[in-house]
Amino acid sequence: MRRSSRPDLAIQFFDWAGEQDGYKHDVHSYNHLLDILVKSGHHFRTGKVYKDLLHSGCSPNLVTFKILIRGNCKAGQAMRALEFLRALDEFSVAPDVYIFNVLIHGLFKDGNPDQAVKLFENMESSRVKPEIVTYNTVISGLCKSGNLEKARELLEEMIRKGGKSAPDIVTYNTLINAFYRASRIREACAFREKMKAAGINPDVLTCNILVSGICKDGDVEEALEILDGMKLAGPVPDVITYNSIIHALCVAGKVVEAAEILKTMSCSPDLVTFNTLLDGFCKAGMLPRALEVLEEMCRENILPDVITYTILVNGLCRVGQVQVAFYLLEEIVRQGYIPDVIAYTSLVDGLCKSGEIEEAHKLVKEMSVRGCRTGVVMYSSLVSGYCRAGNVHKAREILAEMVSINMVPPLFTYNIVLGGLIKDGSISKAVSLISDLVARGYVPDVVTYNTLIDGLCKANRVREACDLADEMASRGCFPNDVTLGSVVFGLCRVGRVDDAWSLVVEMSRKRHAPNVVVYTSLIDGLCKSDRMDDACMVLDAMRGQGVALDDFAYRKLIVSMSHGGRVAEAMAMYDEMVARGFLPDGSTSKTLEEAAMSNSVFEWTNLEENAWSDRV
Repeated sequence: MRRSSRPDLAIQFFDWAGEQDGYKHDVHSYNHLLDILVKSGHHFRTGKVYKDLLHSGCSPNLVTFKILIRGNCKAGQAMRALEFLRALDEFSVAPDVYIFNVLIHGLFKDGNPDQAVKLFENMESSRVKPEIVTYNTVISGLCKSGNLEKARELLEEMIRKGGKSAPDIVTYNTLINAFYRASRIREACAFREKMKAAGINPDVLTCNILVSGICKDGDVEEALEILDGMKLAGPVPDVITYNSIIHALCVAGKVVEAAEILKTMSCSPDLVTFNTLLDGFCKAGMLPRALEVLEEMCRENILPDVITYTILVNGLCRVGQVQVAFYLLEEIVRQGYIPDVIAYTSLVDGLCKSGEIEEAHKLVKEMSVRGCRTGVVMYSSLVSGYCRAGNVHKAREILAEMVSINMVPPLFTYNIVLGGLIKDGSISKAVSLISDLVARGYVPDVVTYNTLIDGLCKANRVREACDLADEMASRGCFPNDVTLGSVVFGLCRVGRVDDAWSLVVEMSRKRHAPNVVVYTSLIDGLCKSDRMDDACMVLDAMRGQGVALDDFAYRKLIVSMSHGGRVAEAMAMYDEMVARGFLPDGSTSKTLEEAAMSNSVFEWTNLEENAWSDRV
């Protein structure tokens, strides 16, 4: 029976044996049956066997309770196992450290950390001393339950007690891993120094945890120092060590350095190594180097997987070689691979950006027919592609299709369509789209509002734009410089220059310094209204707040000053513009030249000291 792995057969034999004349089961035969049931996962049948044991007049021994406690803990019933610990006293059986270790582990696993710690703290009252396995079990449980400080305190207790309770490499690796996962990398590194001071040499697991954490922390140089130390004094770095560093260098844009690490590896690279380098070179736009890595991969007899091909498809699309990427995808399918949604998304996005939107749409349809998973990003690429091509109607159809197949378009997809409608001059449809968006439970963001406000202003519907800006603020989406720039532009466009000026002044009062776009829109409006003195006053205020003129502002002021007969100021502005590295266009230069030729006397107009601060 002891060798049986078939619980039903074991029970049948056990029952048959119990019926034989002259034979009676003892505690050892009950223990054998209990052990078979636990090992075969039939812990739920142990309760009946235990009751039969008690009814038979046998007394359970330590082995009985070990099996029962182990079985219940294995089945996720640690609290029930705890009841068996309490039953030991009834049969004058003294628990041993194994029972406590199993129970403590089971309680932590079942999500009862407080009960586990309490049991650990009461061990010595049961005349059982914790051993290194006990301490490591408690520290591991505390770390997994997030109580890192308690785990650290327990380490200090182990160090104080010393002897058989002294921490070992498992203790330190558990703590290092826990603090690393909690993004407390410096503290994890401190444990490494502490273990070295205790005469415990870090193993490759210790170093890999630290290298990974330090790399994620962005300090690749320190990770490289650890790698150099491992090469000199051990432990020997493995492929996981190298992969962490290669990945970190690629993320930092140091792909060439990452490739050099490959050449110095003291172990064989794996698929992850090559895929990481491929991805790094592709993202850096260095496709020839990526293909060299692929060749090296083949020389090492490492077969590409679907991730390899996805990286290459993405890389080809990034550099505009969309047709090559398309052929590669077809080759992947011919070889029996199933490209993932990332590969298809990259290709669809690449086709859209290269203007081959119908081809991209056809590919998405084929995917749907074949039952391949499509995604929000893929459909959003189609929406963006159609909008860029000026086919907003088709973009709206794609958006409607997303909704019809229970796909939830993100807000940025709606914003793309909104921008397309504005560009197309379909302002009313844009307003309707916003209403539909809100009805569906979306909360418009600053991009949504700014897009529509800009469109309304350009369509001379400034009152609606101003109302929308007020609504925007009332909804907790605060207007920014783009919002203000659009409104100021719109107000000036319909001749409400004073209102635009008042708005800019109000911003300044609220210590929200307008940017160059806002100031330029106001200056443009003042110049068009032949209010050159006011335009120059705004210019002074702009400079006083440290806002530098842009190319458009210079050109606008030069032309307006030239038309207003303020040629000397226009020429000074022209010189300043050139000195700042802006190149005036032909129209600006010609206007200034004609003004200079038609004025025989150049006069500087003294600006009144009607300070901007008086108006603010």
